[in-house]
Amino acid sequence: MKHHSFNKVIQVRTLQQKQAQQQVAEAVRQRIEEEERLTVIHEHREKAASVIRAQQKMSVAQMQTMRSHLSTLNRDIASQQETVEEASVQEGRKRDVLIKKSQEKKMVEVLNEKRRVSEQKETDRKEQKTLDEFAQRRR
Repeated sequence: MKHHSFNKVIQVRTLQQKQAQQQVAEAVRQRIEEEERLTVIHEHREKAASVIRAQQKMSVAQMQTMRSHLSTLNRDIASQQETVEEASVQEGRKRDVLIKKSQEKKMVEVLNEKRRVSEQKETDRKEQKTLDEFAQRRR
């Protein structure tokens, strides 16, 4: 009867491990999206900077507008870098949970295998005892 409880625990641990794998995949996807957003902001800043460099003559108002735009993009980049870092931290946490769930499942599987081997040894011992008793009676 005990072996059924190990199987149930293994099923639960397998489900938990799969859920943790899905959460890691989602965290990876989220981090990649945030990195792509950061790349887009960097590209916008580079385009704006190249426009400023390409302008031969620019009015003071135009220059102030462009510098304000660059300043806004720089703030956006700093903010998005923080978002990427947080997404990376979350991904690491999810990976840690996955590792823990995998270890827990492996531990139950090892215990189940030890129980199975022990039961097999006990069965073999009983069979040998029965054969020995039978052999003694025949003599």
